[in-house]
Amino acid sequence: AREFDQIAYDAPYYTIVKSAGNERDDAGPGPGGGHWVWDIDDWAWSTDTRDPDGGLDGYDTVAWYGNAKNVISVGAVDDIPDGYENPSDVVVSAFSSWGPTDDGRIKPDLVANGVSLYSATDTNTKNYATYSGTSMSTPNLSGSLNLLVRQFEGTHGVTPLASTMKAVLVQTADEAGAAPGPDYFHGWGLLNTLHAADLIESDGGMPGYIWEAPLANAETDAYVLYSDGTGPLRITLAWTDPPGMPVEPPELNPPDLMIVNDLDVRVEHTASETVYQPYVLNPFSPSAPATAGDNFRDVAEQVHIETPTAGEYRVTVSHKSSLSSPQTYSLASTHHMVTEAMGVNESLVGGRAFALLGNHPNPFNPSTTVSYVLRQPARVVLGVYDISGRIVRVLDDGDRDAGTQRAEWNGRNEEGREVASGVYFCRLEVGGESQEAPIVLLK
Repeated sequence: AREFDQIAYDAPYYTIVKSAGNERDDAGPGPGGGHWVWDIDDWAWSTDTRDPDGGLDGYDTVAWYGNAKNVISVGAVDDIPDGYENPSDVVVSAFSSWGPTDDGRIKPDLVANGVSLYSATDTNTKNYATYSGTSMSTPNLSGSLNLLVRQFEGTHGVTPLASTMKAVLVQTADEAGAAPGPDYFHGWGLLNTLHAADLIESDGGMPGYIWEAPLANAETDAYVLYSDGTGPLRITLAWTDPPGMPVEPPELNPPDLMIVNDLDVRVEHTASETVYQPYVLNPFSPSAPATAGDNFRDVAEQVHIETPTAGEYRVTVSHKSSLSSPQTYSLASTHHMVTEAMGVNESLVGGRAFALLGNHPNPFNPSTTVSYVLRQPARVVLGVYDISGRIVRVLDDGDRDAGTQRAEWNGRNEEGREVASGVYFCRLEVGGESQEAPIVLLK
């Protein structure tokens, strides 16, 4: 695992994807059954009764370098033919390995369809067959990941860090399991390539949903976002950590932490000074649901606020102890963020007293909510325009109070008729100045 973490650290744009393993149904031959074991320096035949891999509960079965902290380990779940609707739709396979790692980290990182997939075989150049395994869910995810990297390059003009792709995938995964948050069965949830693509597209149109930045020793980076209180607020932090040092001499299940640069993300509601912490799991009670607390094990952290209070939030990235070297990290968010040093006005509209925050969801069907913030009361005009600049629909027109405002667009024009799929623009006009953001309607 350390060797793979070293490779990932030396090649920060190389996202390594590894199968979690198919060890959870490895029960052995049973009482009295014979099997080979390694005895000091040679193989020996034994009829001793052995516990199943993972004991009786199936935990701690992720195979060797699938435990590396900087790779994306993938578990296997059943297909969902009718599409995902709720967490109970995600059914982990009987064979897919479960975490935690010896030091309690979350593995697998994500799950994907790995049961009865139609795949090429090696019998000849034309044959196909149906297979199951994490060796099917893993190429499922890695193929999707490659497409997302190409999309990022096309929308941003640069190749994303591996930590950025991990943050995006964790941020946009569908909830899985009996309780909110990560667990040791499904990791952070079910891969959702479309949601990941939507997030990348939104950031390409209006940068601020995805951030890459270096954190220096003894420093704290701060960002500001606004929530209108209408939907969950979620922030994901990820970084490629220097390799840890395995326990010497080797031990069985050593709990020693493998994290080196321990970063932390916190989200504070500015007005109430309420601070929200990231998800944590307890490896000593692996079936227990995730809670909020100080995550000192994982190189991915997520803060989730299901029903946020409307207003300004401050997101901070800091670290414990001392960094072994400046640590580059990646942030992904449901809401548009700007650095605290820049300030929301300076970053979005050059120091003016308003900011168009964009729309959510984007792309959308059948409706979406456009949000903007005013630093002081003002008269506003908010409209939707087609790509030729013609007005499609006026969403807001009048005097508005300071603070966050929102308006809904149902995909119809001024005459009430549905408009075609495509790219549109919302334009906010305040005091003779304006700002635009893209809106994508998909049917």
